[in-house]
Amino acid sequence: MTPEQERDSLAWMAASLANRKGREWRPLADTAREVQHLFGARWEGTSWRRGVDFYDEGALVWLEVDALIRAQTGGAKSLDDLAHAFFSGAESGGPEVKPYARAELVAALNALAARDWEAFFAERIDRLRPGAPLEGIEAAGWKLAYTEAPNALGEAYAAESEGALNVLSSLGAYLTGEAKVGDVVPDSPFDRAGIGVGAEVVAVNSRAFTPDVLADAMAAAKDTGAAIELLVKNADFFTTHEVNYRGGARHPHLVRDETKADLLSAILAPKTWNAEQRPAEATPERSGR
Repeated sequence: MTPEQERDSLAWMAASLANRKGREWRPLADTAREVQHLFGARWEGTSWRRGVDFYDEGALVWLEVDALIRAQTGGAKSLDDLAHAFFSGAESGGPEVKPYARAELVAALNALAARDWEAFFAERIDRLRPGAPLEGIEAAGWKLAYTEAPNALGEAYAAESEGALNVLSSLGAYLTGEAKVGDVVPDSPFDRAGIGVGAEVVAVNSRAFTPDVLADAMAAAKDTGAAIELLVKNADFFTTHEVNYRGGARHPHLVRDETKADLLSAILAPKTWNAEQRPAEATPERSGR
């Protein structure tokens, strides 16, 4: 991915986790303990149940670790040095599974950049953390922001999911390609309007539902202040719901925080080059890491 695409990817991760209200009752560690159930879980209820969040949130946690190491060492060390030290020294031979304890990881981190890493991981992994985990993004010199411009990763997901519509960050709902409500964020505009999982959105402001029609209605609500009227089918019943939302389209992106050093660009910089791109001062050992 390009740096721009990777920033959109990080923004998408952070926004997705911001909509996981299950963070209020389920710590990150538990999403790993329950992996055998969460991998097979249906999409419905993900906002309140959480999913296999250790993938995306783990990326954000390690982004913060990388930024802290770089800041503490003046850029002399990074997460690459931790990986090199922690995973080197393995005996040659075939692949081998070698578990490790958190204490071993904490010791390796302290050898690189001493701080209370045990407390760091306990806070981010073992304890409840409502809201989005933004510390890594912010430590790297960027901020999460929402604009009407589409997110590149969000567009890719939409294309891959055959018409599914993710408006979790605005209306608080995920709609399948058949316009059925796949998930609702607790206490979101959809939730407060009384629209639940499994319902089908038939019409928006008296027009047959399409993603573009819903987008037009969201833009109109932002301009006029009027509620969005949805005709919803649930089994054999049709009901009308007023969705009180006037914030327009909200897509996550990262924007620079000029008060901090831009560590993220250094973190995302490529570690290998072709013959034309390779800096003259790069050594084979460094460029090959």
